[in-house]
Amino acid sequence: MSDPKANGLFAQLTARMADVNLGDLDEPTDEVQDDEEVIGELTDELKRLYALRSQEIDRCSTFNVANLRKAADLMERNPSPDEMREALQGIAQEKLAHEIRHDAVETLFSAALRLEFPAAADKKVVIREGWQVVTRPDRSRGLPAALLELLSR
Repeated sequence: MSDPKANGLFAQLTARMADVNLGDLDEPTDEVQDDEEVIGELTDELKRLYALRSQEIDRCSTFNVANLRKAADLMERNPSPDEMREALQGIAQEKLAHEIRHDAVETLFSAALRLEFPAAADKKVVIREGWQVVTRPDRSRGLPAALLELLSR
């Protein structure tokens, strides 16, 4: 893969997607639930984007742990207020960059999924074992209505 800093965000993401080996992907293991509807299976392109999405989640987690260590190390050195401000600004900028990349990949995956599977356009979608794309009821929406109905009795 080329130097990721030499290209823009989309060039980086495209290069990383191209580097995904489909044979190495960990398939989701959750089974389809009774109240879920299978609407298709992920294409290879969507599998690559799914892998990229998983990588971004892992990168954000790793970054957060590393920053906790950086902050602890910084505090042990008893830095000046200027050093502290500079270090925290650097961490904040790096965190923002990670969040932007994660949000971009999440949005791309969601949009590509909904374009490939129009039945998913306005529904909660999850990926299950066998790369099955399923829609499921939005369980969070039913609770307030059910609670209100229960309370009105």
